[in-house]
Amino acid sequence: FHLDFSETRVQAVDLQAIAQALPPKLRSLRLVADYTETTPPTVATLIEHLPRGLTALYLGLANTKVDVASAVKLAEALPRTLVSVRLFLDGPSEEAADTVHRVLQQ
Repeated sequence: FHLDFSETRVQAVDLQAIAQALPPKLRSLRLVADYTETTPPTVATLIEHLPRGLTALYLGLANTKVDVASAVKLAEALPRTLVSVRLFLDGPSEEAADTVHRVLQQ
């Protein structure tokens, strides 16, 4: 499942609605929301609705409003079924990216 909203005018509420609509049996998700209005509540909704059986996740959240606390919660909530994980949180979210990397290494 591939959704690319990078550099669009998609709002946080739109991304939350998309997260809520993710199919529960989804195995692979590529969601790119770089340079969008992604916020901590958006990440919280994504965490709540991430399919538990995911085996591959590519999540692009570079240059968004995602903070360190939200990024850590996301890393901690990732399904244990994941075989492949790629999270992009650079730009203003670079501190979040560093912290998430440490969490995922544990």
